[in-house]
Amino acid sequence: MRMNVFMTQCRIGSMVMYKNKKRYVIDINRNTKEICMNNNHWIRCTEVELLTK
Repeated sequence: MRMNVFMTQCRIGSMVMYKNKKRYVIDINRNTKEICMNNNHWIRCTEVELLTK
C-alpha cells in the first residue's frame, strides 16, 4: 500500500492482503511505517495491500 494510504486509512482491525492471504492488522507503528498482522509478524506497509469495501 502507498504511504499516504497507510497514514490515513489503515487502522487496527483493517483487513490486508499479504502473500495471497487475508490477514488482520493487530498493531501499527507509524514511525517506522510497519504493521503487525495476526501472525505476529512485523512487515513494511509497502508489502501489503489494504482491502477496502
